[in-house]
Amino acid sequence: FQGVGRSTKEESLVRAASIYIRLGLARKYCDLMVEVGDWSKALAMAPAVGMQYWAEIAGKYAKHLEGEDDYDCVPLLIASGDEEGAGDFLVRHGDLDVAFTVAQTTHEGGYAKIAAARTA
Repeated sequence: FQGVGRSTKEESLVRAASIYIRLGLARKYCDLMVEVGDWSKALAMAPAVGMQYWAEIAGKYAKHLEGEDDYDCVPLLIASGDEEGAGDFLVRHGDLDVAFTVAQTTHEGGYAKIAAARTA
């Protein structure tokens, strides 16, 4: 029991993140949003830090989703540059046709535009 008028750790982190973003500290904002599990806000603000940072956050979120066996990890794995991880996830879940498509697209350079955007 926290007691009356006391904030939880999560509330304190969200308040701190709000201050950071008002000060223009986008990376600190994103890091705190990740810490409290608000991935969508972290991903939305991450491009303000840079696309490589966005890819890093997207990769972390993809691994989080992968740990929960959530198929939403697949596009994030691809977007963050882990096509092999996306294929492995699909193989583990018996989606061999889709895994083959990901592997073939990777081999043919089909994700080159995505890779280029990550380094923009």
